[in-house]
Amino acid sequence: MRTGLALGCLLLGCRGNNSPPVVTVVAHDFSFEAPDSLPAGLTTLKLVNAGRWNHQALLFKVPDGHSAAEVRAALQADSEPGWPILAAGGPGPTAPGNTTNVTLILQPGSYTLICFYVGGGAPHYLAGMVKDLRVIGTVSQAVVDPESAVTIEMRDYAFGLSRPLTRGPSRLRVANKGPQDHELLIFRLTQPYDSAALSAWINERQPNAPAMEAVGGFSGLPAGGHGTTDIVFEPGTYLLFCDGPDAKDGRPHRVHGMWQIVTIQ
Repeated sequence: MRTGLALGCLLLGCRGNNSPPVVTVVAHDFSFEAPDSLPAGLTTLKLVNAGRWNHQALLFKVPDGHSAAEVRAALQADSEPGWPILAAGGPGPTAPGNTTNVTLILQPGSYTLICFYVGGGAPHYLAGMVKDLRVIGTVSQAVVDPESAVTIEMRDYAFGLSRPLTRGPSRLRVANKGPQDHELLIFRLTQPYDSAALSAWINERQPNAPAMEAVGGFSGLPAGGHGTTDIVFEPGTYLLFCDGPDAKDGRPHRVHGMWQIVTIQ
């Protein structure tokens, strides 16, 4: 007979006695394959991209008195609910065939998992890439974050790195110190880039992004939120940017200067 802990590890995955459970989310074109419930507290979300497009997995917490079904209905109508849904974080975009993860603290309640990435001419949530789920259990008062090598602080409108990024596996602690939601999107430029063309895309003067590969990051962290993500950096040039809408004009935060080029030898 399996114990409760053994059964939980069988369903969710575990990383050792003192490590958070690992919940695997598989992104298809265009749906999520994931458990209907997640454990409250410190949890790792592992995103596996089994599709042909870049995908992300952003959690939104549904406020009491409303339902995830209302959020889903509004999204299918390409509109927003008449009340705020709260960003709770999640794995940033990753390329087809790749895997990324984030570790964060989940509060109990109802959530909606959404992919906002645009591929094929429309946001993926319009094609059905939305999943309702619940976070169950309680959050321990003794939650301890995984140790990290580099801390990246997000503010209006910049990234602050505690130390330079280096090649190989790296655990990043991402913290939102700004007054509004932010995200850390990490893309590797796959061809020598033209700085003028890159600037034109960043500032929305042209629609075409430079050739680049999504390697992960942290989507939709609310003000005061934090978590960790594991990234393997190969030598090359990387673009860090925030694409979330700004509260004052709705334009992406990258337009307001929230982007950075990082070269890794």
